[in-house]
Amino acid sequence: MKKFISILFIMAFCLLASAQTVTPRFGTAKNQDNTGRVLTYGVVAKTYSSTITVNPNYYETVIDVATLTGDATVTSTVTNAAKYDKLNILFTADTSTRTVSFGSGFANNKGNLAIAPSTKYWLRFIFNGTVWIEGSR
Repeated sequence: MKKFISILFIMAFCLLASAQTVTPRFGTAKNQDNTGRVLTYGVVAKTYSSTITVNPNYYETVIDVATLTGDATVTSTVTNAAKYDKLNILFTADTSTRTVSFGSGFANNKGNLAIAPSTKYWLRFIFNGTVWIEGSR
């Protein structure tokens, strides 16, 4: 019986000694992944103002901007974005033509956007590691 308990004790010790530390596959911060990018999706509603600041922090973020009642400039923080993240922005104009321009955080490669009265417009961007680049209009 003594040998049996000794062998059992040695086996248990060997198993515990060789066990790896418990490291979560996914980190504890939002969108952090130790083995590859977590594909997360989020929809964010924004109220209209003359300057609309977006903070995309998902793999693919959809920004639904309330009806534009004046012209707007869109800026972006890029601290939570990772290379190849996607950003979609939906604009709706009121009964007048509205102009949307893009400020910091965006490569304004396609210029300002004029939205016809009472229409919706969908823009798609991709992050290159530094700025958001417009892909389609």
